[in-house]
Amino acid sequence: VFYTLGLFRLARIVQYIPTPVLHGFLACIGLEILHTSINQGTGQHLNWRYVQYVLEGHDWHLLAPMFLLGSLLALSKRVRASSVSHVHVVPICLMVPMIVFYVCVWATGASMAEVRTDGWLFPEVQQGRFYEVWTEWSWDQVHFGAVSSVWTSILILPLIESIDCLLKMAGTEKAVGIEVDLNSEFKLAGLTNLLLAPLISAPGFHQTKFVVMNYNFLGRLDRKESGIIVAVLLSVVFMSGFPLLNYLPRFLLGGLLMF
Repeated sequence: VFYTLGLFRLARIVQYIPTPVLHGFLACIGLEILHTSINQGTGQHLNWRYVQYVLEGHDWHLLAPMFLLGSLLALSKRVRASSVSHVHVVPICLMVPMIVFYVCVWATGASMAEVRTDGWLFPEVQQGRFYEVWTEWSWDQVHFGAVSSVWTSILILPLIESIDCLLKMAGTEKAVGIEVDLNSEFKLAGLTNLLLAPLISAPGFHQTKFVVMNYNFLGRLDRKESGIIVAVLLSVVFMSGFPLLNYLPRFLLGGLLMF
């Protein structure tokens, strides 16, 4: 569906979407990011009950470093010192809190299990190998009857995802202030999904929040360092099966998302 929209140059239908709708969509993304950051930082869902729970004095040991890190990253965007570029400031702002965290863990003599139980770390992920998804594959485990029972959803979801993707890319144009070749982006997204589907991968499409976050990091539109670093890091983690998430403090990801 993505590739077809791009091939027949239909992606520009987004320009007929009213501006208030786009602004509302961007506001929705902001709320989604806030909800996700709270969830990643504390393991809780942002709702009125949780707000009351926090106001009673709970979870501040998890929320405070997350808010502090997010604020520090936001302030780092204002760095204009010629000797230290923003590209270097952000990694420093991420590495130093993590080093301080593990120094505190070492100083208190707490074990990783205790730290994880207290909510500082994500639930433990078991180490695996990337090829196991194919070696353990069996057609006997596929329930084809389930497909026929949800065929209406299968037909509707591509339409919903296409609209969502259109709004996200239009939101990217608004947030960053650039004109995106939507047709080319849709064709690329379609080809990528066609390539990944046989590899048993979930479908994916553009995410405004990550594009804007990357732009905030670099401050430019012609830099490719972030994409290269992410591709290399994910490839290494994927191929090695190293459970990196087991060692990342929750507040690190929560603060990064909040930024």
